[in-house]
Order: sequence, then C-alpha cells, then structure tokens
Amino acid sequence: MQTHLVTGPGGAGVSTVAAALAMTLATAPPQAGGAGSAGGTGGVGPAVTLACIGDDGSLHRLMGTDHAVSVVDLAAPRPWGELDTMLAATVDRYGGDGDVAEEWRRLPGADLLAALVALGEMIPTTDILIVDLGDLRQAGRLLGATVRTPWVLRGLLGLQAVSARLVGPAAGHAVPRWLDALEATADVVRSGQTRLHVVTGSGALAAAKTRRAVPPLLLSGVAPGLLIAPATDPIAAAEPGRWAPFVPVATAGWAADADGRLRADLAEVTAPLLAALPRLVETPAQVVRAADHLTWRVPLPWVRADAVQVEHRGEDLIVTVHDVPHLVLPPAVVRRCTPVRARLDGTYLEVESVLRDGAWRPPRTARETP
Repeated sequence: MQTHLVTGPGGAGVSTVAAALAMTLATAPPQAGGAGSAGGTGGVGPAVTLACIGDDGSLHRLMGTDHAVSVVDLAAPRPWGELDTMLAATVDRYGGDGDVAEEWRRLPGADLLAALVALGEMIPTTDILIVDLGDLRQAGRLLGATVRTPWVLRGLLGLQAVSARLVGPAAGHAVPRWLDALEATADVVRSGQTRLHVVTGSGALAAAKTRRAVPPLLLSGVAPGLLIAPATDPIAAAEPGRWAPFVPVATAGWAADADGRLRADLAEVTAPLLAALPRLVETPAQVVRAADHLTWRVPLPWVRADAVQVEHRGEDLIVTVHDVPHLVLPPAVVRRCTPVRARLDGTYLEVESVLRDGAWRPPRTARETP
C-alpha cells in the first residue's frame, strides 16, 4: 500500500493538492501511479481513499459527487465505543455523572486519538491512501501523536490490574488492543512506503515557514517526499539542492477552478506530480555499522546545529528543535547500544552509538542453523 501525507502552511492549497493527487492516482493506469490493485474491483484500478482531519466541506466541494475516490473524515464523531463506556462506568461508579464521557470525547486532543484509531482501521481496506493533514501545526500534532500515544499506552500496561478493579475485567484487555491498533498506524507512518509531501505556497514567507516547521515532522519516522510549489514561484525552482532530501516539483497550474472544484483537465495539471513520484527512491539504510559502532541517520534538514539538542533518555531520545522537545524512537538495534555522539550536517541528524556485547545479531549461516 502507498500512503501519501500532505501538509503545508495555511492557505497554501494543501486540500486542493491532496484531492488532485487522489483523483489522478485513482484514474491513472496502475503502472503510472506505481500502485497495486489488490483492493480494486475487476482490475479497473487501485482503490484510493482520501482522508482528512475535520472536513469543513472543501474536500467534498473539490471532489464533486461523481468520483472514484472514497472521502473519509478521520475526526468525524464516532459511535460510543469501549473507551467511552469504560469512562462513563468509572465516573458513575464513584457517584459522578456518566454523561461526562460525552463531553470528554470533545476535549482538545481527543480528536487526535480518534483520528489515529480511524486511520489504523482503514489501512487494510485501500491500495492508496492520501491524508490531508491540514496545516503544519496540525500535521505536527498528529505525527507527534503517532510516537507519543503508543509510548504512553505501553507505559500503562502495568496498570491493567488497577483498571480492572475500577471498571471491571474488560479494562484489563483494553489497553493492549488500543496499543495494537495505534502501533499499526505508527508502523505504516514509519514504513518507508509512506511519504510526506509539503505544499509550500508562494513567496519567501511561506518558504520560511516550511523550512522551520517541516524538519521536526520527520522525527516521527516518516520519509520525505515531494515539495510542491506553483510554477510561478521561483523559490522551489532556484537551487533545488537546498530542499534536499525533499524532491522539489513545480505544478503546471492551480488544480481548482473558480467554483472550488477540481479542473476538468486535471491530468495535465498534475502531470508533474506523477512524473516526480518515481524519483522518490527507496529510503536509504538508516543504520550503518562500522566495527563496534553504529551510525543512525534521521532526516533533519534546514536546521542549524545550535538550534538542536539531543538527550538520551533510557532507550529513547529527546531531540529538541527550536526549543520544542520531540520524542524519538530509535530502531531496535540502536536501542541496545550506548549513544556516544550526535552530529548534524544540515540534512541528516546522525547519532553514533557503541555496540554492547551481544547487541548485534548477525544472520545465521547454513552451518549454524539447527
């Protein structure tokens, strides 16, 4: 499955690009989009889903009524589930108003958890998933939650017995199930098949916002994708190397017409996007071994070394970028090592570690295999 996450500064046209990409991939021949058709019907084409986090109607207006793309709002109110029932039962048992669970679901942050769970549920049902993350601030909240939420739930596993005493035996099994669902979402984000595409908008101010806000998004483990700018904007066209590891591409024109609908000649407008997608080579190896040292490379472009601080906390890292801390989960082999140095070359953050005894497990040879 391919997953495309789209974000950018507010007003840059993120929803328009996400919708245009979804429509183009849904109607293009499978080889042009590079997608399989396991979820398609009759071999017509891949099953494409366009997801957003809170639809104000713009996506449905862009897509119209007759299209081959499923449109899903990840933040749409969901029927009461196990979490709501457990919370209501707990409050009611201790003399409170059980209806508080209804308002709890509307608190800031609850929408992120609902979106992550909904995202995990739709992953097996589609061939190509395009997610309109909204602006850079909302994208940061969601991608940060894919790391922090499973980490917190994993830390709560030891409290299952206490939860079971409070609200019954069902609570003892709830946290592991939520953890499985959320970690499935996190695995897709970090799979290398998921790409983060950034719509820069036009002008120096939008470019500055992009260069400051996007690097921390990559600390979630998502791979960089396309950097999309209007053809009339010289920012992306000048010095393409300064946008590495993103692949800059200039769109041929605006994808929406004056009525807010996708243009009839959409294939021509989005041709540069389709042409650029194959240039997104496989994600290079993140971990390189030399003798007893491992070097782990994480994309962190456009950031000065004096704006980054790296701290070792247990097996994890806290990477502070522009005074904002971000939880970073190293690969399993790196977690079994001892970090000794971190350096930043302007494109990648490299963390060098020393192998502990037994930390590296080389593949068995045929002679060693029992």
